[in-house]
Amino acid sequence: MQPQSLIERLQAIIDRLGKEATGDRHEAVGELAEFVAAIGAEGPATRFQILAVELVRAIIREIETPLRRLVAERLSHDPGVSKSVLRVLANDEIEVAWPVLTASQALGEADLIAIASSSSQAHRTAIAGRADVTLALSQCLASFGELDVLRALLSNESARISRETFAVVADLARGWPELHDPLSRRADLPAVIAYEMLGWIAEALHGFLFKRLSVDPGALRAVIAGAAEEAASRMEADGRLFPLLDGMLGGWGTWPDDRVVGFLELVRAGRGDLFEVALAQHLGEPLRLVRRACRGGEFADLALMSRARDMGRVTFAAMLDALSAEAPAAVEEGLRAFDNLTVAQAKAARSMRPEW
Repeated sequence: MQPQSLIERLQAIIDRLGKEATGDRHEAVGELAEFVAAIGAEGPATRFQILAVELVRAIIREIETPLRRLVAERLSHDPGVSKSVLRVLANDEIEVAWPVLTASQALGEADLIAIASSSSQAHRTAIAGRADVTLALSQCLASFGELDVLRALLSNESARISRETFAVVADLARGWPELHDPLSRRADLPAVIAYEMLGWIAEALHGFLFKRLSVDPGALRAVIAGAAEEAASRMEADGRLFPLLDGMLGGWGTWPDDRVVGFLELVRAGRGDLFEVALAQHLGEPLRLVRRACRGGEFADLALMSRARDMGRVTFAAMLDALSAEAPAAVEEGLRAFDNLTVAQAKAARSMRPEW
């Protein structure tokens, strides 16, 4: 396009925008969008085209909001449009910026991070729903700690989220129940974070998290390896813990009852969560059920699971003593439930309640 024709075309658009008739102004908006697309596709490479872009930016700033919105909608689907013009629209009020922020492929990661860093929460919410949210962009969005933005990000199945960003979001989600469901349903939620969430998320959502840990046979093992390493580094003075952690990462889940009693050192060392994992493997029960049985204060369910596994009474009594040292009545009640069951009765009860 020649410089003179650029100027003449832009002047005609400006003239039509100045008319009072609504139809003329709407047609002028369409022509303006076509004009922007044309100069963007060609560069801008010349000083005339650069000047044309600056004039367009100035025009967009002056027209009323509904017309700016129309320009934004038309330009949001053109991958070759000038970024300079798009930035004006993307940083406008959210009514104007929304179509550009959610759909424009002309804006790259760096552009979106810059806009997210300098605009409003509504702008960040729009960006969080894009189909091409990258690791760096999701990290930027999560760093603001805004509920609506995080909910949009977690609900966006195509958004890429790093383990570090998931950790930040999970920490914030403790205080925001609204995030529990979308966070639990993320297919890419790291197993180590899913495991930690089992301790505080609503029980109704445990199924999604436990599925995350069960789909990959190595997922739970990796979680425990990391937790065991962390525990060992924080408890170097306690020499009893090291062989127990080593054993857990060996043939875990196949130990005799006396080995389970040995793992009670984990409870005494303040890592009851690791003991619960060891016990779940030993009993062949879902982790969420074992955690509930160990932490509920009443041990009838734990008695049922342990008896079905043919655990000895001495071993079961030692477990109750460690889990509820300051509640002798609960220990006595748990032992009574254990003594009132035969192994056959316990196995039959468990087989009839697979969903429990």
